[in-house]
Amino acid sequence: MGGSHYKYGPAPPEIVERTERWKALAAKYDVPLPAVAIAFACAPSVVDGCAVGVKSPDEVTQNVAWLSDANAVPMQLWEDAKSSGLLAEGVPVPGGV
Repeated sequence: MGGSHYKYGPAPPEIVERTERWKALAAKYDVPLPAVAIAFACAPSVVDGCAVGVKSPDEVTQNVAWLSDANAVPMQLWEDAKSSGLLAEGVPVPGGV
């Protein structure tokens, strides 16, 4: 999450900048960025479940923790994401903000 690659190549500067903005927003609310991503991926009512990839038992443990954190992402984070232009106004988010 937040690596230097995008679509199997080096991330363009605008993607790196957007990722840094998401990292800062997550940090503002003391929520791990991967937890924010999981919460967002599971938000739309058309989503029945989400799958995350793992390579080791440690990653399973970490993903379980992020899933728990995903349930605690504050509504204000989503409002801030929309007001800062990280998300468009009509994008569905957890809680329907």
